[in-house]
Amino acid sequence: LRKAWKDENVEAIIFRVNSGGGDAMTSDMISRQIEIITQDKPVVISMVGVAASGGYVISYRGTKILANESTITGSIGSISGKFVMKGLYDKLGLSWDFVSKGPNALMMSDYYNFTDEEWDKFHKAHLAGVHTWMRDVAAYRNMTFEEIEELAYGRVWTGGQAKDNGLIDEVGGFQQAIAAAKELADIPLDEQVTVVHYPVQKDPFEQLMGGGDMASYLSYKTYKFLHQDLPERMKMMQQGRWWYWNDRLP
Repeated sequence: LRKAWKDENVEAIIFRVNSGGGDAMTSDMISRQIEIITQDKPVVISMVGVAASGGYVISYRGTKILANESTITGSIGSISGKFVMKGLYDKLGLSWDFVSKGPNALMMSDYYNFTDEEWDKFHKAHLAGVHTWMRDVAAYRNMTFEEIEELAYGRVWTGGQAKDNGLIDEVGGFQQAIAAAKELADIPLDEQVTVVHYPVQKDPFEQLMGGGDMASYLSYKTYKFLHQDLPERMKMMQQGRWWYWNDRLP
């Protein structure tokens, strides 16, 4: 997103979303970046198969939102809690000691369950966070909190339903998103534009040499062949041990 934003040749951004959601903070960071970019360039959100929960978080601050008729979107809400691991720790023979200060210092510890008081505090804090998101969605979609609340708490919608209830702007795919981006960037609809994909796709050779697990594996195998296998095989050939060489062939 930032590279496309900083590229002077990019007049508008089409952000393709295909996500069932994820971490709230990460989703909000992406959404915040889109919000910043929209002050400078239009960002058209193009929802694909699923754009729900965190997928909707990263979408609703875009300049314009499009979705396919069959896209699954919405799921405005949140699920939270904590794992209580004490039973597992006991089976593994692990125990923990704590030094704490304050009545709720160990509230999020995985060694204890919530007390009734802690659960009440946790539930209220979690709900307050969800309501903050709902109020922000309402502001961006020019709706009231009550209208968004009727659509929220995990409810999901098809793209067509989302258009009818105000969660998106238009039903359409990639070509419609290009047309929307042209309109927002004041580019004539009949003008030919170049579509550049971010991140820029590398060719297979660049992918192999550019790092990652596969590149590391190939580097290791090359090093091992040149420094270990090849000298060993040359030595065997000199000793006349051809049978071993043949046996080692793949």
